[in-house]
Amino acid sequence: MGHHFLGIKCDFLSTSSQFITIMIHANLTTLTFKGTTEIELRASQPTSTVILHIHQLQIFKATLKRGGGEKQPEEPRRVLEYTPHEQIALLAPEPLGVGLPYTVVLEYVGNLSETFHGFYKSTYRTKEGK
Repeated sequence: MGHHFLGIKCDFLSTSSQFITIMIHANLTTLTFKGTTEIELRASQPTSTVILHIHQLQIFKATLKRGGGEKQPEEPRRVLEYTPHEQIALLAPEPLGVGLPYTVVLEYVGNLSETFHGFYKSTYRTKEGK
């Protein structure tokens, strides 16, 4: 989904997250997972770009909506990626208002890791061997 964003002027310290909700469904047959992450944030200065760290995820939908509980249409946002730094940039249509609540919603898929990094498959045995 993403395009490279090398060269885009970004302020990496312009937002802070307030709450993060993550829902993940793992498929242990295909060793893949599908997830949705909601990040509630506020901008400390005007910015049109939200930078997030990701690792080996394929984002298929990204939305940004102004918070406050009112119903708004969720328009998909353009996502740029910078693979060497494992980052994505979510582009807002206009600068985020300082101190106002916003919610970023990302929907993605990925593969379960074969190492102990990220979301990985594991087994557990009790003392009884079960």
